[in-house]
Amino acid sequence: DSIEARFSILANVPLPAESSDETLKAIVIPAPLTLQEFLGAASPVSAASVTYRILVSQTNVRCSLGAYIILNSVTARWCPEREEHGFYYTPMFKCTTNPRVTTAHCWNIVNPIGALSKPTECFYNKEGLWYYAGSYQGFRMDDLTLKEWQELSLEASQAIVKETALGRKNTSPSNIYEISQLYSCGALKVACVGLRCVGFNQEVYKVVLEQSSKFVCNKWEALATVGVSLPSQAVLASIVRDTPSPQPPSLQISRSSSRAAKMPSPSARASSAVGQVGGRRTPLATQNTNAAAGAHVDRVVSGTKEDQRNNNKVPAPIGTGRVKKRHE
Repeated sequence: DSIEARFSILANVPLPAESSDETLKAIVIPAPLTLQEFLGAASPVSAASVTYRILVSQTNVRCSLGAYIILNSVTARWCPEREEHGFYYTPMFKCTTNPRVTTAHCWNIVNPIGALSKPTECFYNKEGLWYYAGSYQGFRMDDLTLKEWQELSLEASQAIVKETALGRKNTSPSNIYEISQLYSCGALKVACVGLRCVGFNQEVYKVVLEQSSKFVCNKWEALATVGVSLPSQAVLASIVRDTPSPQPPSLQISRSSSRAAKMPSPSARASSAVGQVGGRRTPLATQNTNAAAGAHVDRVVSGTKEDQRNNNKVPAPIGTGRVKKRHE
């Protein structure tokens, strides 16, 4: 078995003198943030199937991380006998698009090791948690055979195909299918790069864990770094306090009972096209509405005897019917 043969090679690789003997602690990152945002990273550099980024620290860090890699959990394997060492799969050819002609594509041979030719800090993900693995240096191992490609998991093969077409624009499902078929027939090769642990930077490990604990202790501070803000309880209370409560029309009319004696009778307002309401001239449509409201007030609020006698002497307007007399 090719995988077991690789593991046997890694088991004989010596461990560095400054390797960590304790169990690695997970780097807890709040949900809105990625590992790149957590480390304050920028300026991505494409190399192999890993992501290289240059650290731009957002806090007072006492160490220089330089370049680091993030391993893909579906394409990386760790040696069961010596978990400090491992290997990962990466494409040997990549498809790119001509920047001047978007319909022209070309295949280029890439260096699978890339920046791992010198010691580089490494991070990996396991069961949704991030870990700092240490300083690693890459070396070439036997390439993937056609049988190994067929035995790869669907997630691993899709990740390799996606990495192959990463530099191509206007990628369609048919292009992804064509690339996968090129791997299935052996036209495209997959390289295997060994990961040899050459050190463990205790200072980087300590600073990353300290930064992680700060985010856990103050979750809202972590949300503020990505622009998430919530209104305070005082603001919400003021909004509720300043919002007027709607009232039914009957309640509003009852509150105007003190001014009912000064309002003209309904028949007098209905007999004129334009009248006076509250000292202001009001159109006819508004007067009719106010007349109906005034009739309601006349029925609900009992006026003085003099007003009642005056109202009884006013003849009913044409087309409105007889005005029903109020009971004393």
